[in-house]
Amino acid sequence: PGLLEHARLKAIWAKNEKRGCPGYAKHLRPFFLWLMWKFDIAYKQSEESSLVPELIQRNQPNQLRWTPTKPATPPAGMLEAKLVCRIKQAVPPGIVPVLTAATHPLRRVRTPNGDKLDANWRTGFFLDSALRGSAFVELDERLRELRMVVRDRDYPADLIAQIRKTLSTSIEERWKNLDFDFAVPCINPKNGKPCPGRFKFEFLEARAGTKVPCEECGNDVEVNTLLDGFDATGDEARRMLKEIANGQRSVLSVAMRLYRDTLDPARHEVMRAPCMLTIAPEASSWVEVIKRATEARFRVQCWCEHPDGPHRDVPTPSRQTVEHVLIGSKEWVASIAPYVSWASGLFKAIVPMVGGAVQHGAAGIFRKETVEQLDLMGQLAHSIPTDEVGLPSSVKEGAKGAPSGNRPEIEALGRIHDVMLKHWPEGKRWGGLRPVLTKTGQTLWLCKQHADMQTPPVLESLD
Repeated sequence: PGLLEHARLKAIWAKNEKRGCPGYAKHLRPFFLWLMWKFDIAYKQSEESSLVPELIQRNQPNQLRWTPTKPATPPAGMLEAKLVCRIKQAVPPGIVPVLTAATHPLRRVRTPNGDKLDANWRTGFFLDSALRGSAFVELDERLRELRMVVRDRDYPADLIAQIRKTLSTSIEERWKNLDFDFAVPCINPKNGKPCPGRFKFEFLEARAGTKVPCEECGNDVEVNTLLDGFDATGDEARRMLKEIANGQRSVLSVAMRLYRDTLDPARHEVMRAPCMLTIAPEASSWVEVIKRATEARFRVQCWCEHPDGPHRDVPTPSRQTVEHVLIGSKEWVASIAPYVSWASGLFKAIVPMVGGAVQHGAAGIFRKETVEQLDLMGQLAHSIPTDEVGLPSSVKEGAKGAPSGNRPEIEALGRIHDVMLKHWPEGKRWGGLRPVLTKTGQTLWLCKQHADMQTPPVLESLD
């Protein structure tokens, strides 16, 4: 139970007086299936099958890679983050099935046959992501607690945050009056056993970088260790991104969290146009552009923002990759410098992990071109003279790095978007990217492959 072969829908939705089914026309069946995906009643596994979590009746399977008790502690070199959703009322019967379906886009892309039932059961699921670790999620019906554990070599806080946001969004959409909160278990031992202490998630977030006492075991605990994270809105996050070594998997999670949470908190520019851009002059250097008194041409590439593998566009037989061209003056170049410099650091963290290309395509297809663009992007801030005549003072400050509170990179991104929206043809504006509202409540600009993972299109036929 739970596995739905699409070929069976013809019989399931045929007219049947005993079941009270009036029968549905052939052309309606793909749309009805799409509605099941959209509202997290089911999730698409492949073109041939879907999973309906609410129909799963079996207990926790034995072949899971790990559980919170087997082994009870993560293996050497593995980090762990825990979170508990405490429900103060009767647990909505559909909360586990809904979360199972809603978190499906976070799963590793699997074989064409889908994941079948290998990681789902009546009260929980096991989620294996591509680059952000794996998660065990299970409901304790007696205590009315939904427990989440993530293990990863570098940064488990990112995946557990995505699951938490997905759960919060699902509750807000379906059970607005549900009384719940999130808590983080104490990591200290007590009398040789795990401490039963809990800390409210919001309490810890407000005290990042400090220690807090546990009322159960009486010991102080590092808040950052409990959260296994960092302040994603502060200078500490930027420092981490600069200091972290290339090649570490944590680079991708840290960089993507910086991108999602700090670039545009108000989401204004995110809604206007893609925000992950590489931009470089057609001239040999930024210095050459800055010295010109007239306009110069720039090559701009929009990137798919999929968290497990941001990538440049990949050619298809029907559509070649297009590097859009913008034309701007040296004043415009100076005004966009804060974004270009900021994005340069972001991409230098991302590219070593994903090879500058979509993971499921030809790895590294754009590596050489991307690295060359990043080198040029990184040179911009150092190419603008501090005494450049005719530039507004705010632009001069931004070129060399304005105070972090002013967020000059957001203003600079807005200037790039202004030109993009004005000069790029609407039908061909973003290549193959489109904005997608994810299950976590975020808007990401995604290529067709990754957009279809988040919001599968209606199938042409179920036969």
